[in-house]
Amino acid sequence: MDLSLYKRIAEIFPLVDYVHLQGWGEPLHNPSLPEMIRIARESGCKVGLTTNGVLIDDKMAEFLLENLDRITFSLGGASKETHERIRVGSSYERLLSRIKMMSKGKKGERPIIAITFQLTRENIGELSHVVRLAYELGVNEVIAPNVDYVPNKEVEKIVVFSCSKPDKNFLRKIEEAEKIAKELGITFGKRSLEMMESPMCAEDPLESAFISVEGEVSPCVYLNLPTLEEKIERIFCGREIRINKKIFGSLTEKSFEEIWSSPEYREFRDHFRRRLSAWKGPVDIFSLSEEMPPLPESCKTCYKAYLI
Repeated sequence: MDLSLYKRIAEIFPLVDYVHLQGWGEPLHNPSLPEMIRIARESGCKVGLTTNGVLIDDKMAEFLLENLDRITFSLGGASKETHERIRVGSSYERLLSRIKMMSKGKKGERPIIAITFQLTRENIGELSHVVRLAYELGVNEVIAPNVDYVPNKEVEKIVVFSCSKPDKNFLRKIEEAEKIAKELGITFGKRSLEMMESPMCAEDPLESAFISVEGEVSPCVYLNLPTLEEKIERIFCGREIRINKKIFGSLTEKSFEEIWSSPEYREFRDHFRRRLSAWKGPVDIFSLSEEMPPLPESCKTCYKAYLI
């Protein structure tokens, strides 16, 4: 993202609680990242990012420790073999050394240091080992999300969640890891392996927004993925889906307040307000009540809307 565009976005930062400087790529590739972090902090925001750790040298580590409230490292496996097979181009040893350097360099409670470990059929057996590894590295939190964007049939084969009933073996592995995390004093975050009706999407479009590197404003990154085509391809419970990107305006043309307050964007958010008002408790997706207002069309085939 161009720094001049970022500064325009920063005009709303005094109204914002938290800024996460990452969308669908590696934030440390941006040479303006340190200045972006400074701007956000000076505006009173908490600031965080997710990184593969490759570009963190000693100087960058010192800066991040002083200025971030949260840093999350992407780990593909508890072993070198699994990690480097899943996170192609990433060095397992270097990543662990960067995490350890950050945890040892902390001078207080911030930043929170987390590991995100995206669950697949290939690596879920290492989840408990990841928790123990996080403890050894001085990490505060382990997050175990699903592969929640499924662009094609090949990716569909590796997910651990189900559109029917979840695999009991996978559930046991998550329960075991969660138990170990509790014993070790590590915060453990997980998602459901069973699709459930929920009034609010996990991205919470009532309280958050995604702004692309071009300045386009969308409810979340899943509705404006950096694809070459205008449509986004998804696999949803075995079905091939193509949806239009959901972009409500560009900050190169309008202010954020104008875009956020536009009739179209307000109507999108009203879908979720009506759902919250009608909510009577979780049910699986095969037992949906006709009383529950529908999701926006672009969200009906997104796993994030079903607790995945």
